[in-house]
Amino acid sequence: MTLSERFARATARLARAEREYRAALDEVRVLVELAQGRRNAAVPPAVTTVAEIVCHHFGVAVDVVYSKSRPQEAVDARSVAAYICHVLCGFSPAQLDRLFRHSSGSARSALQRITDRCETDRAFRDLVLSLQSECARSLAKHRLSAA
Repeated sequence: MTLSERFARATARLARAEREYRAALDEVRVLVELAQGRRNAAVPPAVTTVAEIVCHHFGVAVDVVYSKSRPQEAVDARSVAAYICHVLCGFSPAQLDRLFRHSSGSARSALQRITDRCETDRAFRDLVLSLQSECARSLAKHRLSAA
């Protein structure tokens, strides 16, 4: 393995570790806010931001994405929001199950459905990438304003 390949792999591992760290840090902040009574729901701000952007695009209310009832119009919005949270914030499928009140394993299948659909449907892939970049810009703004 060449030095540049080793460097690329190390950089990818570092980026993945940073995403996991930021996700864990968001969870800790939420727990602190819950303990201090400054927050009502245990949803990290990054997830809320992603859900708001995705739900606005799909024309569904944000609370529908977090509810236990699963109206058909919210399925795509919920799945895309979970996918973007996984990609941008590094949340695991188990964490996504808990955050979006899925049953165990539902987020994993939702992530796979979105991945498969992106591979076969170019328009859907472009939509997901567009929403993903919009969410990334919004999250970067929030991080800059919080710092």
